[in-house]
Amino acid sequence: MKVLEITTILKSGSGLVTTRISEGLKKRGHEVDVISAGKIEGLSDWDELIDELRKSGIGHFQMNFFKREHELFWPETQKLARLLSEKHYDIIHVHAGVPAFAARVASRMADIHIPIVATFHSWSPTRPEWMNIADAWAFNECDIVCYVSHAYRKYGQSKGIHVPTTVIYPGLWLNPQPYINKKQVIRKKIREKYGLPQNAKIITQLAEVCERKGQLDLIRAMQQIVDYDHNIYLVFVGNMIDYPNYVRLLQEEIQKLSLEDRVILTGWVEDPYEIVTAADLFVFPSYNEGLGLAILEAMVLEIPTIFSEIEGTLDIKRIIGSDGLGGFVPGDVKAIVDRIKQVMEMNEKTVETKVKNAANKILGIFDFEHTVIEYEKMFNRLVSKHQVGDC
Repeated sequence: MKVLEITTILKSGSGLVTTRISEGLKKRGHEVDVISAGKIEGLSDWDELIDELRKSGIGHFQMNFFKREHELFWPETQKLARLLSEKHYDIIHVHAGVPAFAARVASRMADIHIPIVATFHSWSPTRPEWMNIADAWAFNECDIVCYVSHAYRKYGQSKGIHVPTTVIYPGLWLNPQPYINKKQVIRKKIREKYGLPQNAKIITQLAEVCERKGQLDLIRAMQQIVDYDHNIYLVFVGNMIDYPNYVRLLQEEIQKLSLEDRVILTGWVEDPYEIVTAADLFVFPSYNEGLGLAILEAMVLEIPTIFSEIEGTLDIKRIIGSDGLGGFVPGDVKAIVDRIKQVMEMNEKTVETKVKNAANKILGIFDFEHTVIEYEKMFNRLVSKHQVGDC
């Protein structure tokens, strides 16, 4: 089977999922190409992901289906139509509304009858309504829409998406055991690397540094947390390149609150899971997630984890059940502070039991090989259906 994956920017969670699915399909014997925008408006594909694709023998093309302006969109769509005519793909898998629209228009330009699968990762809560309407129309032009959580499927349907839908969890590709086995060594290493006392308590978050991820709220919460426990440090792990204005805002807030010696922004690091493994608490105050992969990663690394309760993360809350450590409303700094204090005051043995139970539940459900197989089964069904329809 020849598969074309189309995304906007090959970065962050959706970029990782696109890359991993492509690699998984390639390993299972399929021919896979990926389209992404490359660089646009200060945003760019992550070089690390592009390198992974090339090393895996996956073709990569740059076409900009991030921008909606007609003077850019239509020439790019014509390029896509030519590519479809040349390569004869069996199926197209898109990862956002603009690629969905482009794929349907390009297939008609090329007069090619080809199934289109869309994965709905998430929509920013600050998007204008006209954009939601436009993307819902584009998704409705696809054969099926896949969501990354059941709760987010309800959200998508409430926005007018009425074609057949399903949920395929983006399974974890992280193997936590090597980190867990070396936890004490890693804890010492990370504290030495960032100049922290060996008995320092670390709160961390793994996410791209941008407004949607809520880092500013966690910094503001930190002011009260430091008064509560002078031995606590906050370490943000994640790319800091694409949203420089927000990074400056965080730096100004850190200075304003006199937290320069308490808050560390690492930027991109080669192995972020070492820092998560070294932490005492993982806090994820995001405003919007289709699911929240970083939450799952922290949990399987057996780190106490609390997170904002939003559409996507409700699936995680449901799965871990009574083994959760509680959540909070995004943007509510007081609620974040109170939840952090509650976890830190909990009986250590109780926390350890809950954390291990939650990790086992997550590992039992979020298996990445299963994710790839589910997409493969769906692709095969759609391709067979279209082939029968063409006869």
